[in-house]
Amino acid sequence: MRRPYALAVTSSALMLVLTLSLYCVDLTKDHRVNFIQFGPRICLTLVSRGLDCRIVFFDDPSLGPYQGSIVSLGDGQETKTTAFGDTWGIYYRKFQRTDGTWSTLSVSLLYALIGSAILPASDILRRLISKPKRKPQNKGLQTKAAIERLDLRKVS
Repeated sequence: MRRPYALAVTSSALMLVLTLSLYCVDLTKDHRVNFIQFGPRICLTLVSRGLDCRIVFFDDPSLGPYQGSIVSLGDGQETKTTAFGDTWGIYYRKFQRTDGTWSTLSVSLLYALIGSAILPASDILRRLISKPKRKPQNKGLQTKAAIERLDLRKVS
């Protein structure tokens, strides 16, 4: 029972370190060039606006993640927009046209930071609050026979 708990605390602490290191990544680079692509239509990048760092999923590597700019295609096609505003660190936009879609989902890294810090923090708190266990004293030396064996006055 103790080993799975220790493994969970360790892996959570490693996730915490990884999340903190993502905040230190140079985020001033072009997000249309610096991203990780998983298959033909799933891309991942980091976007930072001041202290707000977000992990961003988007589907068109040629356009990059949508970051609130004006979408103007000028070809007369109707564009249907599905949106979830920037609420509680989650932002979603999807543009649908007859020739394809363009979508972006961004989630604040604070969720990963808080989630991965809960288990290590509770373990540290548990260790600080719990009383240290005392080692049991050796009662065998206090018996009369043990005292007589160690009595140096009876040396013959």
